[in-house]
Amino acid sequence: MIEEFKCTGYWWLPNKPDDYIPGTLKFDPHKGGILKLMGLFEPMYEPELNKKIHKGTTVKCGIIQGVCEAKEITLKGCEGWYDGMSSPGYERFKFTVDRIFTRKHFNKIKDIKFKTVRVCYSYLDEWVNIFGGKINYPRSGRYSVSFKYASPRPVVLMNSEQYRISLVFGPKGPSHSFFQNEFNLRQETSISIEMKCETPYEKFVGIIARIQNFLTLATSKTVYPTKVVGLKDEWNETIKKAIPLDIEIFHPAQGKPETPEKVWPDEMLFTYDNIKESKASLNYWLEKSRVIETSVPILLCRKV
Repeated sequence: MIEEFKCTGYWWLPNKPDDYIPGTLKFDPHKGGILKLMGLFEPMYEPELNKKIHKGTTVKCGIIQGVCEAKEITLKGCEGWYDGMSSPGYERFKFTVDRIFTRKHFNKIKDIKFKTVRVCYSYLDEWVNIFGGKINYPRSGRYSVSFKYASPRPVVLMNSEQYRISLVFGPKGPSHSFFQNEFNLRQETSISIEMKCETPYEKFVGIIARIQNFLTLATSKTVYPTKVVGLKDEWNETIKKAIPLDIEIFHPAQGKPETPEKVWPDEMLFTYDNIKESKASLNYWLEKSRVIETSVPILLCRKV
């Protein structure tokens, strides 16, 4: 989920893995990521650069790697500045972070590629309104209830020469309560963006934003991403095969309100059910988005 978190770990530059520094990473969905280090990376001690740093010059790092709570983390687009001295006598350094990728270390920006990215949006479940569960109640006699669930099949929304966009469904659970008096199963609906080949993540960002704007118009509410996951096959030397790796991606959720509102399908401008036969609306929106978004900025959560 694109929610606030904070973790403490060790951080280093890709070409200097032995020069690791303790620090804390904090993410706020409205403001983005901030990394606070208890020290400076080795290159920052170069006399001329060190002198500039202490005079307020900012330092840019394309990639910073780290380990936080036993999880590999890559920070992309980092810009830092000297933040004074700590009470034990350590020099502090603070970085703003553009993107956070968990569960994998990327050595270079050009390595951050995916073939598929899946995105959950606020109000997407309500807009789609498809559920794979069915409850069977007794007609007579002893009370008994049976519940069956099967994930709905993916629904292709758009298939172009560059990418395919689909609705994907999956269960979260079931889980039992501690006292064993209830169980919960929640279905998660996401939008899958699948490219023809591995593509830099930044190419996905524009598509994610345009789908966000389309759903904002459709639901008449401010829609924002609640979860972004990049799918990547990672080679495992032990078993000699590639295994799927879900890389969760964090960056500011544009348009996220402090207090989300509830919305019902009959309150929306249109729902998936209204367009499912043709699906032309989404195709047209993605193809003509720059013209349309300029025409209806008041309905959109992105600035134009």
